[in-house]
Amino acid sequence: MFHTTQEKILNEISAILRGVQEEQVSLLIEAIVQADKIVSCGAGRMGMMARAFAMRLGHLDLNSYHLTDCNTPRIGEKDLLLVCSGSGETITILSLVEIAKKHQAKVALITTRVQSRMAALSDIQVLLPAPPSIQPMTSLTEQSCLLFFDTLVMLLMKRLNQSPDMLKNKHSILE
Repeated sequence: MFHTTQEKILNEISAILRGVQEEQVSLLIEAIVQADKIVSCGAGRMGMMARAFAMRLGHLDLNSYHLTDCNTPRIGEKDLLLVCSGSGETITILSLVEIAKKHQAKVALITTRVQSRMAALSDIQVLLPAPPSIQPMTSLTEQSCLLFFDTLVMLLMKRLNQSPDMLKNKHSILE
């Protein structure tokens, strides 16, 4: 029973990731590489996925923060706000997108709904085409987001000529 259920979950995740558009990924990678600073955010478990990605961006020597970090700097016109929101409508995150846009930051949205208020304000939208799931709540979206980000890290490693050992040497030893 465990393996059958696991296989169903993995099939759901694979279907979503196969549906991601290469052009959207290319635009996001370019925005990440060009940004002076990258600030990630999201609510709930999507926020956790964003935080994990921000950590890996730091391992890639990119100037990366997560919104809840106490050292997150001011955001401006040469910066990127990377937003994770399945619905694209979470009011607290929508307010942050509005603030970032007011300060001329570029906004990249990872979402399951490109027809949302956040998407309308975003410069880049990456759609994770999530169908109804066998899993509870939004688990499928969050899992897919994490694997999407891990795939981006691999692509960024290649683009930035980084190796796994180089990333490992930048990881904290104070854990």
